[in-house]
Amino acid sequence: MKDRKLVYGMTNPTSSNTGMSALFAVASAIAKKTEDLSADEVDREKLKDFLVGQKLTAGSSGWLAEAYVRDEARLDGLVNYEAVLLRLNEQPDCVSL
Repeated sequence: MKDRKLVYGMTNPTSSNTGMSALFAVASAIAKKTEDLSADEVDREKLKDFLVGQKLTAGSSGWLAEAYVRDEARLDGLVNYEAVLLRLNEQPDCVSL
């Protein structure tokens, strides 16, 4: 992580199921909840802090993966479907995620 801050790529939560699912997962992890997360339990400030690190975005998980390979030198990671991440890890020119 650069300057102790995570810099990553993730699909746009307003237009992608992948991004919205990731956002829910992060909100749940912050709240230390595995189910039944209510709006009152979402720590909006911590969620905003997480979103500051999103430096690569896309509307689709496939395009995001391709863009990540081109931009991975400036990113710490990628939030995407597991199958997409596994395929990226199989590519010889991609740094392991």
